[in-house]
Amino acid sequence: MSNNIQRALRLFTAAMVLAGYWALGTTEEYSMAVMLIPFCILPFVPMGEYLDRKYRWYRQLTTHLTVACLAFTVIYLFAMMMNLAPFDLLASVTMLVMYIQAYELMHAKEERNYYHVFLMAFFMLVAASVGTPDAGISLALILFMVSAVGAFVLLQTYSEARKPKHQSPASVVPLAQAARGVFKPVRTLAQSGLTLSIAGVTLLMLALTAVFFYITPRTEAGILGRSDASPFATTGLSEHVDLLGAGQITRDASPIMWVEFPEEPDGMYNGPLIWRVASLSDYTGSGWSQREAPPRWRDNPAQAEYRRTRHDLYRTRVRDPHAALVHQRVYLDSLPTDGIPGLSMIVAISTPSATLSWSSTQDYSVVVSGSRPRNLQYEVWSETGEPGPADLQQAGGESPEEYIEFMGEEEYEHYTRHDLQQRTIDLVEQITADSETAYQKAVAIENYFGAGFLYSLDLPPLPEDSPVDTFIHETQIGHCELYASAMALMLRAAGVPTRVVTGYRGGIWNESDAAYVVRADMAHLWLEVLFPEEGWVTFDPSPSDTWDNETFMGDIARFFSTMYLRSKMFWYSDVVGYDPVVRFENIHEYTAGVIGAVPGWLDSEGGSMFGRLNRDGIPTAPAILALIGFFGVSTWFALQWRDLQFFGRRPKGRLTPDQIRAIRLYNKVFRRLRHCGADVDGRTAGEILEEARRSGVAPYEPAREALAVYDEVRFGGRALPLGRYRDLCRRIRAIRGNGRASGGAAAGA
Repeated sequence: MSNNIQRALRLFTAAMVLAGYWALGTTEEYSMAVMLIPFCILPFVPMGEYLDRKYRWYRQLTTHLTVACLAFTVIYLFAMMMNLAPFDLLASVTMLVMYIQAYELMHAKEERNYYHVFLMAFFMLVAASVGTPDAGISLALILFMVSAVGAFVLLQTYSEARKPKHQSPASVVPLAQAARGVFKPVRTLAQSGLTLSIAGVTLLMLALTAVFFYITPRTEAGILGRSDASPFATTGLSEHVDLLGAGQITRDASPIMWVEFPEEPDGMYNGPLIWRVASLSDYTGSGWSQREAPPRWRDNPAQAEYRRTRHDLYRTRVRDPHAALVHQRVYLDSLPTDGIPGLSMIVAISTPSATLSWSSTQDYSVVVSGSRPRNLQYEVWSETGEPGPADLQQAGGESPEEYIEFMGEEEYEHYTRHDLQQRTIDLVEQITADSETAYQKAVAIENYFGAGFLYSLDLPPLPEDSPVDTFIHETQIGHCELYASAMALMLRAAGVPTRVVTGYRGGIWNESDAAYVVRADMAHLWLEVLFPEEGWVTFDPSPSDTWDNETFMGDIARFFSTMYLRSKMFWYSDVVGYDPVVRFENIHEYTAGVIGAVPGWLDSEGGSMFGRLNRDGIPTAPAILALIGFFGVSTWFALQWRDLQFFGRRPKGRLTPDQIRAIRLYNKVFRRLRHCGADVDGRTAGEILEEARRSGVAPYEPAREALAVYDEVRFGGRALPLGRYRDLCRRIRAIRGNGRASGGAAAGA
């Protein structure tokens, strides 16, 4: 067995193992830290194989570990069935797969053991595919395919090399085989283009995989996915607002949303970039949470009507029905738990990759029903533009009675509930002493936070019984959650219904892509104030965030994170959510734009060939890939038919024309004697001549003379003139069976 083949087999096996762990590392549960496991195991594989062959105690130790692992697995599965442990069957099976693979790697391996290792790597790939993988799994898939092809080819070669050889001694190798070996020497797979063989099969498998991918439907990733919980406090959205959190909040500058405005000039939106997610109206004393909308009233006097289909939502408009809607095309990399971002108030939203529904809060928020995808692409239409100061001055809200008449006493109490201390209530009365309308009160309180208050993510501890009061009177430093909560509760103390709203504020314009990038550190909290005649109106008392990340390393980090977001967007739009029918017209237009002109054969009567095929509904991508695959396979088999002689190892010496003629003489003698009935298969040249003399089935002298010339020319280096060669060919053709030869042959004998 060739040591090179064994080393190559180990290398490709290690690549398959790494591909399996890499796929797991692209999921939310494992992360790339799981790659430490193969990096710790693979360097010790040769040592484990040596110990397994030499020492019995090693085999016993690993056997005991296996029994313990199986017992633990059974106990844990039983605990899950009895609801004594969290039900996570996928993670349990994956851990068992990891152990089986590690066990096989650390022992001496036969052919079946290698198959076990390969199968476990495939199971890891499957486990990652049904989880929540990101775009990095595509690279793991390519590595797995390349390493799998090489590993299976090398394993077959490895197995064949270990089989006992049953062949005749060199002296009895048939001369016909030896003669054919002159032109095409018998070489092992490793000698005759093993690398090319692996590369060719890999390309073929990639092509077939692409075709299979294009013609088969796919389900949304993340069926068995989990939420991405982190023990560290970072900027971002959460389902609940907790006002008691203290300490340093780490900024997460990773991009999470890619937004295009396809109908805006140059793709740039000139209005405020406020991406609304959900509203929180239930104040708990230390934070905010959501509450279902009451059946008696809705968000505004117009009482919007909400409708839905499976993948599309729309509602009636509550503002100017003649104003243009703002169209957005969004790729969301991390889906918030309480809603889907959209500019201002969403009117309609559409996505083919998830089932959507209007939130039970009936506040223009949209949520995902059923299984939650980790990533989402959708299109949304929003109505923007809020009433101005003059309209809000006339929007009502001068007295609690007016609100109670509009929304009912129970709901009014809910939206004005607070637990502010008396000192804060006295401050509110002082600030709003000259205010008569709800709008004047809101402006007065909003202006109060304009002086003496600072924005910071490094918060001091706040008391559990009065966090907002302490912020207003003592610390006067905090982030958007404290500012929005303080203004909302102060307005509630003044008798004005309020609620806080989660979402994102801002966006970075990417001119090259004509799109906005929204980062996780742009997560924001503001409030909405209710006006009986206008509905909910946005107010934001938070000061501007003066954080500056204009550093060299910050620019590099933003660049790579944006590129990573773009790769994810490509993965989920063109791979996970790919539409297999590509229009031929698009390919036609692209070809015309590249070469400057369309060849005449592309067009004929009745329109272009592309147009006719597209009208027939033929999926073009599978057809093109199948055509490429056909030519690739044809070329590959053509190379195999030639035995890869051009690419493989050539004989060291070239045959002379005389030697080639001598070999042709030998082949003619061999065929003639066999045709006459002589038993020449599997015999040496001397045995063939002896068989011809003994059996008498054919003249002996023509055969003896031709084989003697063959030995002298082929191995002795003598010349064989063309005239002599033709004369010997005539003698050989004259050989007849039954001991008779033609006259010329007999005379020559």
